[in-house]
Amino acid sequence: VALADTTGPPREVIIERLHTLLTELVQLRLSHGDLKATNFLFDPDRPLMLLDLDAMRRHRRRRTFSRAFSRDLQRLRANWAEDPPLRLALDDALTDIERYL
Repeated sequence: VALADTTGPPREVIIERLHTLLTELVQLRLSHGDLKATNFLFDPDRPLMLLDLDAMRRHRRRRTFSRAFSRDLQRLRANWAEDPPLRLALDDALTDIERYL
């Protein structure tokens, strides 16, 4: 199920899985380049899956990673501009991640 699907997983599960995946990307200094809802697949029995990896990049320098990943997070937030409760929960989860940028 794509995260963009309105019949998808509960909000808490989305946030938890996104937080786990994004934390791993930060630890590896990987930017995706197009973090939109349709580039995530949800399976209740597996970790969140990330698609469309052609623009993914591993950064050697923290500064270039921080800029690229910040753009990724902006794109991610834009996905749920129409769903204020999910957007607020996402913002709370991303605050934790943004401390490491």
